[in-house]
Amino acid sequence: MRCDLWAELPSPVKTDFRAAFQRYAQQVCAENGTILRGYIPAGMGAQMPCEDYLLHMSEEELPNCYMTMAFGECSMPAFARRFLETGYYEEPEAFSFFPELMVIDRRRLGDRPIPESYEDLAAPVYRGEISLIGNRGKPDPLLPLYLYGKQGEAGMRRVLQNIGSLSSPSMTIRHLGRADNRFGSIFVMPALFARICEERNAAVVRCPASGALAEPILLFWRRDMEAERKALLKRFFAQKESAAPLQAALFPVPTHPAGDDIPIDPWCRRKLLYPERF
Repeated sequence: MRCDLWAELPSPVKTDFRAAFQRYAQQVCAENGTILRGYIPAGMGAQMPCEDYLLHMSEEELPNCYMTMAFGECSMPAFARRFLETGYYEEPEAFSFFPELMVIDRRRLGDRPIPESYEDLAAPVYRGEISLIGNRGKPDPLLPLYLYGKQGEAGMRRVLQNIGSLSSPSMTIRHLGRADNRFGSIFVMPALFARICEERNAAVVRCPASGALAEPILLFWRRDMEAERKALLKRFFAQKESAAPLQAALFPVPTHPAGDDIPIDPWCRRKLLYPERF
């Protein structure tokens, strides 16, 4: 049976978003007997390798609405060929954004200037001093892609030369401001973790005046889905209950603005799929 909503989401929001959808589905069933089927896996792709996300499903099995992050499977050529070029899904829309801020370790930074923009991070003075989330197999591509969009390949290469480490935010937070900090003096990390760093005396958190780097959280709608089911899912996303789990993790939802929303860089709002990766 085809799933109505398949949502691949970051760990901090999975459980609460799943609960919100289940409550809504129960409400709809009580109202008119319609059964909405949702799937929000605890692990990305239900533990499938990323290259297999949905790619081997038959056309009949593909979900009516697919919610995922822009740097998941939809940044792979195979996804574009199977779902976008064939027209199974409409052009995606951004429901939310996953912002990343700069966190500076003043102790390790020393006399070097505190960066005020992401473009500053391409300066030679920060060689080996930038730490991104991820690992060698899956580094966070957001900062290099942003510099590629703003300054071309030369800008991207300059910032890549300055990256000294890759790690999880929880690991870098533990070393921030300590003499044994081996990761770097500038961390680009999710806003939720950056706000935790503000409690450290050695930390400076920067969100540039132009707004934060952000990865879009996208909605793909099947072109052939039943109008009634699409209307019911649209109604769910129009309710504040769908936005609340994301906003609690500091992911702005443009259709449900909150008082503490982090501003998003306009370039990130425009570039939803980053076709340069195809």
